[in-house]
Amino acid sequence: MKYIILLFIITNLFSVTLKSSYTTSSREFNASVIDKNIENDFIIYTFDKNRHKKSFSANKLIALFAQHNHALEASSTKLVHVKHISNVNLDSIKEAVRAYYLGYYPNIKISSIEIKTSSFIESLPKEYRLEFKTNAYKYSTATLVLKDSNTKKRYFINYHLNAKVKLFKARNNINRGKILTQIDVLYTYVEFKRLKATPFTFKQKTGIRTRKRFREGNIIYAKDVEISPAVLKGKSVLVRLINGSLQLEFQAKALQDAYIGEEIYVEKRDKKRLRVKVTGKNQVEIE
Repeated sequence: MKYIILLFIITNLFSVTLKSSYTTSSREFNASVIDKNIENDFIIYTFDKNRHKKSFSANKLIALFAQHNHALEASSTKLVHVKHISNVNLDSIKEAVRAYYLGYYPNIKISSIEIKTSSFIESLPKEYRLEFKTNAYKYSTATLVLKDSNTKKRYFINYHLNAKVKLFKARNNINRGKILTQIDVLYTYVEFKRLKATPFTFKQKTGIRTRKRFREGNIIYAKDVEISPAVLKGKSVLVRLINGSLQLEFQAKALQDAYIGEEIYVEKRDKKRLRVKVTGKNQVEIE
């Protein structure tokens, strides 16, 4: 009786609790996948070429391990799913993902990229292209499609970035139409999970103005700013009239914002309005 109790205690002490899912890079699903410390390993199932997923009842696995004098516990798991995953080198895919995100966030700091294949890939095609989902750059976790250029076969790949991204925030309250300078913003690196849009960066050092009002601490996105127009509404502009050898210049007030090449109305001191074309910074011409 003491021997039976002792055996029961030892069996439960060294038993392994089943998980709901396992993966194996080998075609053989071995007992060691479930219990890494097993001494006498044995084959549970062998995947054929066209099958990469298999499910087992927990009771069947428990009984199979018992036949080999090994203890398993089912816990709440009734069905165990096993997936044969590819052991193909996906470093080139990781580099493509890295390049994709650097294209949107030049200052992103990527510490690692995790890759998981939803579709089984025996080997990478000689020629292929990667298709990212629309707006995938806004998310740290997403799915891309690897498409074989010759067979047109599609493979689905899940990836996750462990990264930090540089964000500019309003240092103080900023009114709409304000020309931004380095003094108006501060930056910080935050864990990259999900962004509403592409963050603003100071690619152009001058002539950037806000399209909305910001409160202190608000994140500034690229869509929230614009290049400042060459002519600003209500500001003075130099008007030129060139007719052969005759050239006339005078000051007038712009009645609207405009970029170089656009036509607008300006108002002279006598309140008369003229239609002009913007030719430079605060400069227009009468055509």
